[in-house]
Amino acid sequence: MNYYEILNWTHLIAIWGCAVLLLVLDFRGMLSTKTLKFVIIVLLAYLLLNAILMVPLQWYAWKASPATRNLLGAYNPANAGYFSFYVFKKFFVPVILAFGSAFVFGGVLFAVEKYSKARWICREEVLLGAIAALLVGWPSAVLLISFSFCLTAVASLVMFIMRRKDRLPIAPFIYISLLTLLIWGNQFITIFGLNVIRNA
Repeated sequence: MNYYEILNWTHLIAIWGCAVLLLVLDFRGMLSTKTLKFVIIVLLAYLLLNAILMVPLQWYAWKASPATRNLLGAYNPANAGYFSFYVFKKFFVPVILAFGSAFVFGGVLFAVEKYSKARWICREEVLLGAIAALLVGWPSAVLLISFSFCLTAVASLVMFIMRRKDRLPIAPFIYISLLTLLIWGNQFITIFGLNVIRNA
C-alpha cells in the first residue's frame, strides 16, 4: 500500500469517525453549540490539511511515471502551470465546494431557525447540518439537503395525519441522510446524474 492509498484510507476513517462521534455525543445529550462549532473548525482544518498533504504525493506519483513526468514544470517548462492547476482542481476545489455546501445548508437552516424563532429548528441542528454537508462533500451535499428535507416533510405529514403537534427535530433525518450518503453516496450521485457537476 502506497502513501496515497494510506492517506485515502485515513481520510475515510476520519470522516466516518467524525460521523460516529457526532451520533454518540448526540445520543448522550452532550452535543452543544460550542462543541459543534469546535467540530466545524477542526473539520475545516483537517480537510485543508488533507488537501495540502495530497499535493506532494501527486508530485511524486507523476515524477515516478515517464508518462506524466513531462507534465511537471521542472521537467518541461512549457507545462509549468499545469500541475498547479491540476492539484488545485483535484484537491482544493472539493474543499471549497464542501465549505460552500456547508455554508448554504447551514444558511438555509439558520433562516428557518430565525423565521420560526427556533420553534422548528434549533441552533444545534443548524450547525449539525453544516457539519454533515462538510462530511459528505460536493456534490453529495445537494443530496443531503434534499434527503433531509424530504424525510422531514414525510415525517411531518405522518404527524399531521396522526394529529400530533410535537416539535419534529430535523437532526435524525440529517443523520439518516448523512449515513446513507457516506455508504451509498457514489451510487446516488450516479442515479441522480450528479456526476456532471462533480466532474465539471
